[in-house]
Amino acid sequence: MLSLLYDIFISPLIMGMNFVLVNAYSVLHSYGLAILVLSLVVNTVLLPLYHMADKWQQEEREKQNKMADKVAEIKQAFQGQERFMMLKTLYRQNHYHPIMAVRNSVGFLIQVPFFFAAYQLLSHFPALNGQSFGPFANLGLPDGLLTIGDLHINVMPFVMTGINLISAFVYSKGLSSKDKIQLYVFAGIFLVLLYTSPVGLVLYWTLNNVYSLGKNLVSANADNIENSKFVSLLKAPFTFVGKAYENVVPKKIRDITIIPEIKSSLICFSSLYIIVFLIAAYVPINVYLSDPAFFHITLSDVVKYGVRTIVVTLAVFGVIYLCLSEKLKGKVTFIITFLSLIALFNVLVPLRNYGVIDTYLLTNELQLYKYKTSLAIDSAIFILLYLVLFISKIHVIKISKLILIIIISITLITTFNIFKNNNVKEKITIVNSSNNLLPNYNYNLNSYSKTNKNIVVIMLDMFTGDHVSHIFKSYPNLKENFTGFTWYPDTITSGHSTFISEPSIHGGHSYTTEAINKRKEKITSLTDEIAKGYKVFNNNFGSHGFDISLYGTQFASCENIEKHVNTKYLKVCKTLQEQSDYFEYYLKQKDLKENFSSVNDNKFLLAYGVFSTSPYYARKNIYDTGEWLGVVKSQKNQKYSFDKKSFGKFAYLDLMSNISNTKSKNPTFKYIQTEITHLPFKISKDLKLTNSDPYPNTEGMLTKVDGIIPEHLYTEAFSLKAISKWIKWLKDNNIYNNTMIVLVSDHGEGDSVSLSKAFGMNVSGHYKYGENQGYPGRSHGLLMIKDFNNNSPFKVSDSHMITSDVPSIVCETIGGCDNIEKDPRLHNNKRQRIFSEGSWSPKNHKVNEYIIYSRYIIDGSIFNKNNWKKVK
Repeated sequence: MLSLLYDIFISPLIMGMNFVLVNAYSVLHSYGLAILVLSLVVNTVLLPLYHMADKWQQEEREKQNKMADKVAEIKQAFQGQERFMMLKTLYRQNHYHPIMAVRNSVGFLIQVPFFFAAYQLLSHFPALNGQSFGPFANLGLPDGLLTIGDLHINVMPFVMTGINLISAFVYSKGLSSKDKIQLYVFAGIFLVLLYTSPVGLVLYWTLNNVYSLGKNLVSANADNIENSKFVSLLKAPFTFVGKAYENVVPKKIRDITIIPEIKSSLICFSSLYIIVFLIAAYVPINVYLSDPAFFHITLSDVVKYGVRTIVVTLAVFGVIYLCLSEKLKGKVTFIITFLSLIALFNVLVPLRNYGVIDTYLLTNELQLYKYKTSLAIDSAIFILLYLVLFISKIHVIKISKLILIIIISITLITTFNIFKNNNVKEKITIVNSSNNLLPNYNYNLNSYSKTNKNIVVIMLDMFTGDHVSHIFKSYPNLKENFTGFTWYPDTITSGHSTFISEPSIHGGHSYTTEAINKRKEKITSLTDEIAKGYKVFNNNFGSHGFDISLYGTQFASCENIEKHVNTKYLKVCKTLQEQSDYFEYYLKQKDLKENFSSVNDNKFLLAYGVFSTSPYYARKNIYDTGEWLGVVKSQKNQKYSFDKKSFGKFAYLDLMSNISNTKSKNPTFKYIQTEITHLPFKISKDLKLTNSDPYPNTEGMLTKVDGIIPEHLYTEAFSLKAISKWIKWLKDNNIYNNTMIVLVSDHGEGDSVSLSKAFGMNVSGHYKYGENQGYPGRSHGLLMIKDFNNNSPFKVSDSHMITSDVPSIVCETIGGCDNIEKDPRLHNNKRQRIFSEGSWSPKNHKVNEYIIYSRYIIDGSIFNKNNWKKVK
């Protein structure tokens, strides 16, 4: 029987708690933090049950208090069977039964199965053994923090009990001595039960008590807010305004029936909380976490600013709300609830794609100016949500429950994201000398061997494959230095976006989306799998004596990469954002002026929150051509000043010829990613940095002119110019022959002229992004290769290539790598290549599986439309 009860009530809880704990650890890599998440999740899930228990306990106390005097009289006047019958009659008259007294213990009884589940899980969880957290050396053992002679005293159980007693004291105000004693006894029982338990379990229960204390403090003070003198003082001016409104505005206007009433202050404030939480917390935190290095603030700053905004807004509105008439309160509640549904729908179900934020600009801002479409979408959303709310307004309880679920959901999601990404930014040490400012890793990163092999792979994000010929035609001097290079125009990218394409460039064909998805059951997360892919370059070339540099990693932190690779070979590992470390040195070398005018990033994120929750038709005014309600000052008059956020990505590649050396004693392998060719485009036609629109004849930066986006071409030409200068440096230092160079892109930008023509498109004229494009996605990639000891004239090959061939090509130089195919240039006949389309954002994929919108097999040349077959 006990076994059956255990299987029914305890086992499912253990499974659920184990799921939360393991997944929290997989994200946070700390069992201490994972236990914190477990406590937070369990207590939040239990909130409705605690609320029900508190309600039952209050009803029980009210009934007992009502009968207390009469019960005392009966007990004093009667004995035995007569007393029993009198009490039974009293209870029947008051619709009460003694068994109902158990309701006083419901709150404790709710905790019992969860206590047993937590005890079973955390007391017998092997992974906790040897895991330290804060002052605790081993979460799998009692803490033993206090030592007196040979006696080891566990401190944490007393901390837990102290918090429990404080919580009980707060909760028991106004309760009977019997109820108070019960709470204190329970605190003592837990002290005895858990004193010798592993500190991981005690930590969990302590966090539960902290949560309970916070809940009790809020509950204890909730009733005092409305009647406080402070609130009464603040109400005065608003009361005057409210009365003036009622006296001036005719009653018929005030009673417009199109705005119904919802008579619930709980719904009103909960709905307002949803709106403000979305604007000040949910949206800002998610935008910040998408690119923390872009901002000058920390995650903690974003959270604090958001909390302050929420508290102030609710407080100010609370004062105003108290001054309204009951009828007006009902209408205001309906309006705010309606607006909260609109805000929630707009954030969670985005129907327009404005691209990503880059230097405070939207990369697809043209979507803002499709007025008719925006108006149609807004009208449909308004009508739908109004009807839903109008029809359901009488079901106040159902609305309250729905809003509570929404609040808990978005709060939990946001909290999870905070814990998941709460990593301290690595500080960059800068070496100051008399003539430069360079990061401390510069020497190793840019050191080459004069006598041994040097292999350099440069991944140019968003470089469209066939633009090489257009660039060399427009800038013929660039071609001179690219001797020894072979260009492969018939190159397909393995994916439509960086997240689904780049992993195969450093990991090979086994890191394409279809290959990764086949082993999804064995994968913890996609980002972890991407990190594993760097083993191909690091471990294989490192074991052959190469010094390895990974510069510009994406979607996998260096910390995660270092868990999977042999770090004794790894000289440098830096993320994409850290390429701006060279910005100050770059300014000095180019004699440029930095723009020091700063943007208040908290206000910008708040403005973006307003933007995301607002109707689509109004967003163009909020965006205001990149000024975001005046938060971001106009850059129109800053033609000759440059800020790190906008121009930091250009520094490293353009400096390579200035900062390289030939002092490496070992062969070198460098994998360099750069966003120099990615939006936003900041290069003018004469290949110089500019704050102005590089091509003012078109609106925005994504209009194609005769099949090509001009601004895009200028940026790509700038990158080849920078590489050309570095190639000249290699030749001048006599290391060009012993250097292999691979130039590759992860995807294009939908402006491949040759691919458009192959699909029967007339490319003449002006077309906005996405228009007049017959071929799938951004599939035309760059691939240019310069082999060892090759200094022959630049040539073009018609071989069928794919960007995931890069590991195969470079591995051939060391006789091959583990699990990597042979160089396809050696056997290129009858290849089938696969191109996949999917979101650029990791959050739009599953944790361990890519979500692919469409997939194509190309059987033969990409320049024959009939060779493309859609398989998904």
